[in-house]
Amino acid sequence: MRVRPRLAKQVLTGGCLLVVLAACRERAECPEGMSKVVAASKPAKELWCRSPDGARAQWTEFHADGKARRQLCSFDAGAAQGSYFAWYPTGKVWIEGVYRGGEKAGKWAQYSEEGAVVAKGEYRFGRFVAGAPVGRMARCEELAP
Repeated sequence: MRVRPRLAKQVLTGGCLLVVLAACRERAECPEGMSKVVAASKPAKELWCRSPDGARAQWTEFHADGKARRQLCSFDAGAAQGSYFAWYPTGKVWIEGVYRGGEKAGKWAQYSEEGAVVAKGEYRFGRFVAGAPVGRMARCEELAP
């Protein structure tokens, strides 16, 4: 079967465009059921998303390149709630944990860029209780959607 060069070029170009659009979508769009809060978002710096009823929100901060995510946290009724992630500029996870009622809760972990565990700690009501303290990176406690 012979492939025409022009058709092959169109297919490759279209495929590349789809890959680029998919990457942009992962970085700059709000989760399903939420919409961008234009007044609070700062292009290439941070993105705020909110549910239609205003009860839930999500904040994403980007690294200096404006493309790679730096940290992400969710809010419910004005308090940090749910999973928290921070990433290295390479996209690898740096810190992960959970918020409940605006405070660190449960197990938190910090990783090296190579993926090795640097620290694992447990938190209750925002206080460190066991293991090794995880580096202070999360800004979620300071933010009020």
